[in-house]
Amino acid sequence: MAKVKIDDLHLYDTELAGLARRGYQGGMPIQLLSDAFLYEKHGSYFHTIDGRFAKIWKLRGMDASLLNNDDLWSLSKGLGDVLNKYPSGSAGQFIRHTHRDIREVLGIYRAGIEGGEDEFALEIANSIVERQIVAASSPEGFFTKLSTEVLERMREDSLAEIEDEKLRNNVRTLLMGGDPWAEEGEDDVRANVTEQIEREVSQGRYPFVTDFYLVLLWSPDYLFGKFIDNTAKNALASMGLIDANKLAHKEYTKHARRFGQLCHEIGQALATFGFQPGSLNGQGLINLQYQLFNPVRCFKVDPPKYRPDLPILDCLKNPSQVAYRETLNNAPMFASVETEEKGWTIHDSGVPYFIRPVSVLGKPTSSFPGMLQVAMSGIESESLITINWSVPSPVAMMSRLWTRGRMQSGKEAMKIGDKDLLAQQRNDLEKVKSKISAENANNREQFFDVSLHINLMGFVEAQVDDQAMQLENMLWRVGHKESLRGDAAVRNSMPLNFRKSSMKLFRRDTPHLTESLSHLCPFFVEYQGCSDPAILMNNRAGQPIYLDLWGQMTNTAHSLICGSTGTGKSFTFNNLLMALRVKYRPKVWIIDKGDSYESLCLVLDGNYIESPRLS
Repeated sequence: MAKVKIDDLHLYDTELAGLARRGYQGGMPIQLLSDAFLYEKHGSYFHTIDGRFAKIWKLRGMDASLLNNDDLWSLSKGLGDVLNKYPSGSAGQFIRHTHRDIREVLGIYRAGIEGGEDEFALEIANSIVERQIVAASSPEGFFTKLSTEVLERMREDSLAEIEDEKLRNNVRTLLMGGDPWAEEGEDDVRANVTEQIEREVSQGRYPFVTDFYLVLLWSPDYLFGKFIDNTAKNALASMGLIDANKLAHKEYTKHARRFGQLCHEIGQALATFGFQPGSLNGQGLINLQYQLFNPVRCFKVDPPKYRPDLPILDCLKNPSQVAYRETLNNAPMFASVETEEKGWTIHDSGVPYFIRPVSVLGKPTSSFPGMLQVAMSGIESESLITINWSVPSPVAMMSRLWTRGRMQSGKEAMKIGDKDLLAQQRNDLEKVKSKISAENANNREQFFDVSLHINLMGFVEAQVDDQAMQLENMLWRVGHKESLRGDAAVRNSMPLNFRKSSMKLFRRDTPHLTESLSHLCPFFVEYQGCSDPAILMNNRAGQPIYLDLWGQMTNTAHSLICGSTGTGKSFTFNNLLMALRVKYRPKVWIIDKGDSYESLCLVLDGNYIESPRLS
């Protein structure tokens, strides 16, 4: 065969190779940002570009407001039982995606609106929906149109509930930052030398929605290793001793059945413990990736339709010949991604969208259910939280314990370190051995090599960077704001993108036992309301939820709104009354002691009867 001349390389180069050979540094092809390749509809599973089988379940978040401490631990134990079903050599992901796409929630609410003859009720409903949309698209959230005058009026309405004039003035002075008990006269230079710092609480500012996903990644086994197996088969096929296509079909079917059995066991366990799993299909993954990679376009144009026209075996046989529209790593990509040392910047429709990852390098000293959500209190942002793990083989696991035991014995023999600390380390080692022992039939656990990445997202770079810096200090002193390998952290966080081999260079993994990993997974949510979209309001986290005071799920005719002065009781009740007008249009009687609802009564064309005050 004639040797290709340097001058003729352009005839064989790909576009990117040609640019690189000429000294142009082109960007990464967009399809290389995702490992997803194909979807097999007959088994509801995926193939990655490196030949692994994958399964994605969409889970329901657990309503923590309805759970006591025992329930929290019981649910985490249930998730631990699910994680124990991951076989050695497999990998997995737990993904929590918090985003501002509330169109589905608003669509269900709109569908239940009946305008009829009451045009005012229809205007109220449209106003409620518009307020949610504005809050979702504005950097200030629900406070976008909140002026100083509105805040002053709300404060005065709350103070009007206090009858004692002196007490009312004192509370007003406190709210304004003054001291109502300070004596009048000349200021004392030795007094008032400190200012009280109040804890900032930033929660419920944005109407975010949260989705949860559990991923199983499994590599099929090959006889004597993949290389030798393929080489032997090719040699036999070339001599006509075997039919390569039939043999490939047989092997693929065997692996698919084995993987299907694993998925069935995990899916049944998820259903048993109340996670209500749903199997994500090819279109579902395209929609998820489309939302992640196109933050602006996804609100203007519907996702592309997934069209798997070629048989799965033909696609696996010649991956390079598969059309782009049939591959999951290319079909949903329309924006351009700029990979940086501190993360990603997605340029979509001329608008930059920033992703800044914060990783966990180490392990907290203790664990409890929902620990990550507690640590992230006050961080409000669109985010993608991904926990990646791989299950080491039993041989590797026992080798680690043996090495650790030898190191511990050496320290004890040389009397290095504190005596009590050495005793505690020895005790911890024995506890780990007992937890993973085959004799521990009831509470047996297994090892996971875990990496945690919290990717904060937003359109304002300074705000996202500040939140990432704040989050770094909140993660149990083991948080790390990525400044050199942020691009790798974000890529590893995307669905189906985690590979165990990537940890050889990108060292972010830490050994965890089953219980510790289940405590780390953030699957708890705030109060979720009910299923009937009668009233649209927001829970403490800002998520739009439905309420129904007279629905089938309401077991009592009484409700209580309580709180201290200035916490928004009247504001909440006003919104509740306005929302009731949309669907039920009830007759309402209010005993208004503080004259707080006179204006609302007049606006709604009601009758306000003022009774004479008794002296």
